[in-house]
Order: sequence, then C-alpha cells, then structure tokens
Amino acid sequence: MTGEQASAGIAAQPFVAFAKADIEQSIPARFEQQVAQHHDRLAVHTALHSLTYQQLDRLANRVAHGILARRGSGSEPIGLLMQQGAPLIAAILGVLKAGKMYVPIDSSDPAARITFTVSDAGAPLILTDHSEVSAATDLATPGRSVVAFDELTASQPEHSPAIVVTADTPAYIYYTSGSTGLPKGVWDIHRNVLHNIMRYSNSLQISASDRLTLLQSPGFSGAVSSMFNALLNGAAIFPYEVRKEGLGRNLAEWLHRHQITMYHSVPMLFRSFLTGNERFPKIRVIRLEGDAATKVDVELYRKHFEQSCLLVNGLGATETGISRQFFMDRDTQLSDSIVPIGYGTVDMHGMVVDEAGQDIGMDAVGEIAIKSRYLASGYWNQPDLTRVAFLPGPAGSGERIYRTGDLGRMRSGGCLEYLGRKDMGVKIRGHRVEPAEVERALLDLEAVRSAAVVTREDATGSPKLVGYLVATAQPHLPVQILRQRLAESLPDYMIPTRFIFLDGMPVTANGKVDRAALPAPGEAPVERTTKYVAPRDPIESQLVKIWEELLHTAPIGVTDNFFDFGGDSLIAAALLTAVEEATAKNLPPASIIEAPTIAQLAQLAQLIRGDGPANTGVLVPFQIGGIAPPLFCVGGHSGHVVELVDLARHLDAGQPFYGLQSAGLSGSDQPLTSIEAMAGRNVEAVREVQPRGPYYLGGRCWGAVVALEMAHQLIAVGEPVGLLCLMNVTPYDFPGLVSGASRRRFWHRRCLKMVRTILRDASTRRRWKQLPYPAVALARILTQEGRHLARRFAARTILALRRPLPRLLRDVDLLNHMAFAGHSSRTYPGRALLILSEEHRSLYSANPLLDWKDLARGYDVHFVPGADPEMFAEPGVQTLAHHLQGALHAART
Repeated sequence: MTGEQASAGIAAQPFVAFAKADIEQSIPARFEQQVAQHHDRLAVHTALHSLTYQQLDRLANRVAHGILARRGSGSEPIGLLMQQGAPLIAAILGVLKAGKMYVPIDSSDPAARITFTVSDAGAPLILTDHSEVSAATDLATPGRSVVAFDELTASQPEHSPAIVVTADTPAYIYYTSGSTGLPKGVWDIHRNVLHNIMRYSNSLQISASDRLTLLQSPGFSGAVSSMFNALLNGAAIFPYEVRKEGLGRNLAEWLHRHQITMYHSVPMLFRSFLTGNERFPKIRVIRLEGDAATKVDVELYRKHFEQSCLLVNGLGATETGISRQFFMDRDTQLSDSIVPIGYGTVDMHGMVVDEAGQDIGMDAVGEIAIKSRYLASGYWNQPDLTRVAFLPGPAGSGERIYRTGDLGRMRSGGCLEYLGRKDMGVKIRGHRVEPAEVERALLDLEAVRSAAVVTREDATGSPKLVGYLVATAQPHLPVQILRQRLAESLPDYMIPTRFIFLDGMPVTANGKVDRAALPAPGEAPVERTTKYVAPRDPIESQLVKIWEELLHTAPIGVTDNFFDFGGDSLIAAALLTAVEEATAKNLPPASIIEAPTIAQLAQLAQLIRGDGPANTGVLVPFQIGGIAPPLFCVGGHSGHVVELVDLARHLDAGQPFYGLQSAGLSGSDQPLTSIEAMAGRNVEAVREVQPRGPYYLGGRCWGAVVALEMAHQLIAVGEPVGLLCLMNVTPYDFPGLVSGASRRRFWHRRCLKMVRTILRDASTRRRWKQLPYPAVALARILTQEGRHLARRFAARTILALRRPLPRLLRDVDLLNHMAFAGHSSRTYPGRALLILSEEHRSLYSANPLLDWKDLARGYDVHFVPGADPEMFAEPGVQTLAHHLQGALHAART
C-alpha cells in the first residue's frame, strides 16, 4: 500500500495545539509520537516515492543504524549531498536519531563551495544518493568517507536506535552567504528548532489533514520549517524540485494534482504560477517569507484564492526562525504600498534600534533586532562572529539579542514594517547574499582589476545583482566566459544578472568606491557575446518580442544569450510561460538552460511542433558528435519523438542519440501501414548514418515492437545488434510471445486502475467526458479481447487522461495501431533489456520475468520509479537514462 492510498479515506484530523512542554525533547521523539498516532497516513510524497509515517520512520531508523555502525555515538556533523526528496528527508531524520547534526549541501552549488562547506563543517561522513555519487567521491579524504544512501541502509534494522538525544543536542548547520567573503554556518539545537515549529504550528493551526509544499533547495534553511511543520504534526510534505520540474503552469498543475493546503515560498516564486483566472480552492494558507512582499502579491492572493484562505507575510532568518507574522484575509486593507511583517511570534520580541542598540520607539526607522531565549546557537567554529552578532539580553533573563541588519519601522500597536537591508546584504530569490562574497569571487579572476557589486531593482521591483568591473587588459573577458568562471565558485543566485565594464571605478574623497556614482544599468550598453543577428522567420520574431518585453532590453538578436541580458531562473519561468501561450508549444522546464538563445529555442520549439529542420524524414538527431556508436530509439504510438527530449539530455555528452519518428509526420513521406515496412524504412535511415553494425536500438511502448522488428531485419542481412532496449512495454505489446493469462491479468488490472482514477478524480472525469464515445470506449476496453479495438480505444483513452496532448489522435497514430493489430512479433535471438515503470510492477505476476519468457533468449529487467509518462520526464527520466547508459557501456565492452 502506498502512502497516497493509505492517506485516502481517513477522516480529516482536527488541529491539536503544540504544547510548550513538547519542546523539551528531541526532534525524533516528537516525530515518533506522530508515527504512533498516524502510522498509516501519508508522510512524504514525490514522483519517485510515497511513504507513510511508519515507512518513513523505518527508513530513517535504517539510516541511523548505518551511521552509528560507521561513526559510533556522539555529536558530530554529517554531510548530506542529496537531491531534495524522500530519501533526503529520511536521511535528515536518521542523522538526528543517531544523535548527530546534519549539514545539507546543495548539489547545484559549484564544487569549490561544496568543498568549503564540507571542510568548514568538519564532516567526517558524507551521505549521498546515486545521482550525486560522482560529485561526492571527490570529497573523500583520509579523514572523510563517502557512502551512498542505498549502501548505508542495506541490511540495517528498522527499530529505533538506543541513543539518548536531548533538547540540547546540536541538530544542524546551515550555510549562508557571509560578509567576510566566505559562507558562514549557522548551527542550532533541537529545543530551538522545536520552538520554531511550535510557533508555526499554533499560529497556522497545522493539522494532520494538511498537505504542505517543500519548494526550497536542500541547502536553504527555509526547508526546515516546511519539512518539520508537516512531519511533527502528522501532516504530509510534498517536495517539488523547481529547477527540474519548472515553475508557472507546471507548478500550478502540481498544486492542484496533490491538493496542497499550505503553500510556502519567497514572493517571486509565488508570482510565477498565478496567471489568467485560475483559482486554487484547496489552499488555505499562503506563507510568504525570505523577501519583501508587495501589494502585487496581495492582489494576486485576492484574485486566485478563496475567501477562507489566509495570506501570511513573515520575517524569518536562519539565526531566528519565524519572528514576525502579518495575517491577511480578503478584506484586509493596506494603508500604503508596504506589506507589514506584522507582530511578534511567541517568545520572540522584536524592536527597532539605533546604532548604539537602543530601542527608538514608534514610527522611527532603525535596525530590526530580535530578543529571545530561542535564537540560533551561533556560527559554527566562529565564536568571535557569534559574540558580535548575538548580544546578551537583560541579566538573568537567558535572552540574547540578534541584530538582523534589516531596516524597519514600528507602527502603533506593535505592527512592524520591513524597509530593506541596513548593510550591503540583500535577499536574492529568498537567499541572503552578501555582495562582498561576490566581489571577492570576481577579484579572484586574473582578468578583473577591481569590482563592485550592488543591487538594483528590475521593472517588477525585484532586487538584482549588478557587477561593475574594471578589466586588467583590453579586450576584456567576454561575459559568457566571466559567468562560467564565477559558476565555479558561486551558486547561480549569486552571479550578477548584468555586468558593466568601466574604464575606472568612481571613488569617494577617502578612496572608497563611490557606489552612488556607478551608472544605472539602463545607461550602460549590454555586453554582447556575439554580433547582432536579426530574426529570420516568424517564430524568431515572436520570441524576440517576448524576450525584449521580459528583459526590458532592445534590440535583442537571435544569437544573444538570455543570461547575458539579465535573465535568471525566475525570468526563465515567465519566459517559457509566455512562449507557450504565444506559440502553443509546451517546452520542457530546462529549455532555456539547454537553448539559451532565440535561435536555439526556436529550433527546439520547431522540433516539438514536428516541423523543424531535423524533421525532414524519420530520423531526428537529438545529440550528434562523440566517438561512441549512436543509439537509435523509436518513439511511441503517436509517431512523434518529443517524449525523448529529456532522455537525450541525461545521456552522456559523448553519446550520439537519434530518434525515429513515424513516416508521414513531416509531409515528405507517406504513412506506412505495416510494422515490417516501418522497421524497413527505419533501418534504411539508420544505415545512412551508420553503414555497419553493431547497432544499438531502443523503442518506447509501441515503438518497441518496431525496434524488435528492426533488430530481426538487421540480423537477417548479417549485421550484429549490440543492444535491444524495450522501454515501457506491456504484455499486450507482444501478444504472440506472452501467455494469454499474463496478458489478461495485466489488462484487467490496468483497466480497473483506470476506472478507479476516473471515478476518484473530478478533473479526470471531465477529460473523460470530452473523449469521443467514452462509454463505448470503456465498454470495449473492458469486454473485448480483440487487439485492434482494445489497442485503438485504450491508447486514445490513456493518452487523453495522462498526457497534455490533443485528444483526437492523428491519422498517423491510428495507422500505427492498425499496423500493430496485424503484426505478430518473433522471439529475439539475443539478449534484450527491458526498462519498465514501477507502476507496472503490481500489474504483472509475482515474477515479472515469467511474463516475457518467449520474448528473447535472455533478458535483463530494470524498473524506473513512477507511472508510464513519468519514466520519460523529470525526475524519473534520470533513472531511465542511468540504466540505459549503463547497458550501452556494458554492451560496448
């Protein structure tokens, strides 16, 4: 039983207050209380994993025992270099259960920053997942070991370890940008973390019925409240990897699909998915923190959310947790453009102070300071910095005072307004950034003589970093190369969006950089990395217009790089949304990374549309070059190969990869009506690229039938086949080679699952009703044994339910299914590789190999987490590519 199934049908749970006495324990103790009460409820859900509280607890216990077996008892840092998801959450809990402190490391950070974090923390053990093994291996030293998650947890007991963890035990170290030019680690104890969760739980009335977002990256301290607000209250947490899964419409659909009730992010992320008139009736609380909210956010809240939903603007920091909250409903009136950060949370006393640290009272602008007994413990291995930042409070109170560096103004009644940063620090996309650290990275480059980094607001009012440089020589380093060099030491949010080269840096009378005299970005020309090239066709003209509107720069040429003109990941999300609305092209979230120029993006859009330059026949080159033999892969039943785009990105850079689409899609070929003819046409196209074998072939779903026939035809003319990979296939794809019992069992279970989905999900029912002849289709699927009718109607139904493709199938698609209905596959005389979706595991017999006994003389089977479509989309496609690339290496050697 999955966590989603376990959670379904359980009655809504009332809010239970988080008692003050409950902070006098460890985080695992509080979590285990939830396990005892809610063991069958959903705890964490991702595309790859769905775990109940009991399952998550057992996995965390295995982590704890694995750590204790390697490191013994006692507090020490344990590094976690893992992707956001269920294994990382289990690892965090496991580290805490072992009495250790976890150090989350963002895998997207450059290697130099990762190395510094691990070294500064002094972590003797790094825990990683399969996607980060290669990066983590470089961190291994004589005093530091690296272990994979699966290896650590293998054969470990599932009961809680007999380790005493108290409220005073250190819990974690989170690294933030430092004003000295180096990151600094903020560490804290279990009691303070639990107090922070208590403040959130009671103010937001979090119950076991809630479903919370986890949109933050692993190394961002905002993830603490998202994760533990759920898991310490019996609620469910839903991690979502923004970099991989995208913003805008993708995020909106995800929120609907999982019926999220509590949303948490920085304001910029919040704005990204609110378009049109779409509403989100399930969301009851919106938390905006990490950056200044604006009246734009309030208006979006009023437009897209229900009357019962609350908007909560808050002030929090890694050093304090949540310290101020301002609750708004649909009727809340704001006196001006400032959205307050509101009133103090329990035991967190806010004040506005002058330079001497004295409270300056009401209506005066000063620095925001927080007084409490529950502030972070300090900066890891930096006692001097800790003493400066955390001042002693009133004698005997046990309180300390943290000066935030934020400017504020206290209004009558104790409502606090946030007015920006006092010092040079700034929040970029929710991350605290010290320009001094960026300047240091620039000055480390030989090509830079002097540098100054400041923040400027873009047209939307969001802060952006602008770098002003004086080069050591002319011509200066191209911006593209400059970005690449900075990416070796800085995360992407710390790389300036604009670079302006100056002949000399303006200075004040005392010789310091005169930042007020630096030219505004609009007064300086954009540094081009290429010569201006005008748009050459209607698609490029359309894209140029979108880019110029979003980047507030003109003219932009089709070979100009998006990131050289101030683009970042959030603007990229808005850009892709605008492109999709203007061109009806559903581009993958990572498109702007892979295709950062208009010319490249236009080519990708044409490929997805099916009329691009690569679409002149059946062969579509995704990746060319490299010395390895190419992989040729046949697309699915629609005839297109667009679903292979993400797979191509995750194969090795030197692995040539070609898709094989159905003849007739481009208009230059006539559609074919038999599997034998389709395979023959594909073989001709393949041999034009690679005249001699061995050949490496793959196919998805219906395309696997064609790939098998291609293998037979190549072998018949004496050409060897090095690999035959059949992906996402079912017993119904090879009726002559699979027992009738297996085929009927599979289809019966598949249909029952589909019917349950239709009955359970309202949006699915609406789409089902829009299908042509839905009742007839369902009846024939459930009652007919005839392959032609079952395949034709079932494929149409599943496509319309599961994929954002047109509901009416193209003629090429119907011809493909008619060809399949008249084809009988033959046993492959070699060894085949089957890569199947994890969803299908429950649809087979107890031993899935029995279902394929006549398909080939031998075969290997791998399962990919997720359902059918998720195999070929992020993040499941990474596992698919891993298995496929490994099989290619093995076949070649």
